[in-house]
Amino acid sequence: MEPAAKQEKEAFTAWGKEGGGLQAGLGFRPGEKRAYHHGETVTLVVRVRNVGKEAVKFQYLKQFLDEKPPAVTDADGKAVAQGGTSVFGIHSPVDVTLEPGTEIELESRMHGASGLRYELSPASGGEKKTTKELPLLVGTGKFRLQYEQVLGNSSSGFIKHDPALSKLATGKLELVVEADPPQPKADTPHIVEKPDMKGRMASQLPEKVERVGGEPTQEDILRLSKTFFSKMRTYPDIRFREFFDPRYLKKHGLTDRDIAFEVAGDRGIYNIEVADDNRTVLCTVDTTKDSKVVREVILIRWVIHEGCLYVSPGKAPDPKTGIFTPWILRTKP
Repeated sequence: MEPAAKQEKEAFTAWGKEGGGLQAGLGFRPGEKRAYHHGETVTLVVRVRNVGKEAVKFQYLKQFLDEKPPAVTDADGKAVAQGGTSVFGIHSPVDVTLEPGTEIELESRMHGASGLRYELSPASGGEKKTTKELPLLVGTGKFRLQYEQVLGNSSSGFIKHDPALSKLATGKLELVVEADPPQPKADTPHIVEKPDMKGRMASQLPEKVERVGGEPTQEDILRLSKTFFSKMRTYPDIRFREFFDPRYLKKHGLTDRDIAFEVAGDRGIYNIEVADDNRTVLCTVDTTKDSKVVREVILIRWVIHEGCLYVSPGKAPDPKTGIFTPWILRTKP
């Protein structure tokens, strides 16, 4: 592991006390330590490392962590009650031999090696779920999460218990949950799209760059830009989320949340010009404003990420309305 990556993982792992030569830690995936909101999904990772001088053998059940969510305490140290679940099927223990100085991430039956995913829900419960993940009940503010036992029996499975490891627990990981931002105001023409929105037709998005050299042509950018503006007029024909750079959505906590973005060109496209860089596009569109048709010039920027083309919004979402503008510039000609 590269030194920078190791330091990032260490910074976001809360390690518990040593027991039987092992330590258990609870952490985030690299790059995912941030403030969250209700309705978002948080991914937790349980790690076990050998801090002793001899190899340690132990067993664990993938279903154990699925069935028992972490203990949650608020900023005042008060416990927030959690529910549980039962995982059906055969619960077979996993045998592990951990050498000194080595570390593993425990897998779950429901999510494999991807981590334990929970949808953050208000502590009062009762809110409609937005994902298929199990809920983790929290309010807003700072919370501490801890698996008080990492190696234990599940509802239908049993492991060989080593007394020295029976109380192996993670440290307490801090989770920050912020209040939901204000809802967008209706006076700004915009679209609100939910994470599970499905369009009336297939979009074929995101657009893959399949040409030799991995570079789009002017025709590619022109066609995609026309689709972007024309489909605003016929929304919800297709999902728009796949138009936007996933790095932008992740940075602003929108990956698993509603997105709200400005719209323009409801009366049609007048002209589109693609710059020589095959990334920057100048679009002239007609938009209805105050019951009048206004001609506007809009500058948008396309970027390539993991072989696909995306719109790269120029600014962060408005802190008051939550609406972001997909373009870099919007003005009159």
